[in-house]
Amino acid sequence: MSSHPTTTTHPFTISFTDAVTEPGWNFGHSTFRPELCHVAINDKIAFKFEYMGMLPASTIVSPVLVVAPLPSPFVEGNIICLKEHPTVTIGTKKGEWQFCLVFGVRSPEGNIRFHYLPDPELQVGST
Repeated sequence: MSSHPTTTTHPFTISFTDAVTEPGWNFGHSTFRPELCHVAINDKIAFKFEYMGMLPASTIVSPVLVVAPLPSPFVEGNIICLKEHPTVTIGTKKGEWQFCLVFGVRSPEGNIRFHYLPDPELQVGST
């Protein structure tokens, strides 16, 4: 019998096309927009972009405190480059944070377009 707590990796998928001005997203296996992302300490969130063009940069910007004891729920910090860290780890025990994603995409034609995905709310300790 293991005394280690179990951890879960939650998929967070951002999907869009060149014709879409506001990307859609889902957390886990259900679509939420906007909704709560329930996680436990030591869980991970794996960010994935579904887009046909190239992603020159993707960044998660965190957090806006809602009810939280620490400035960021993520071990990786407040501002995280998702190209370097596509999977982030929850490092705090309890609280609620709102966060946003800001990212640029390069279309097949070479144009760069920036997107802002506001308001996913992360609830740590709510699973």
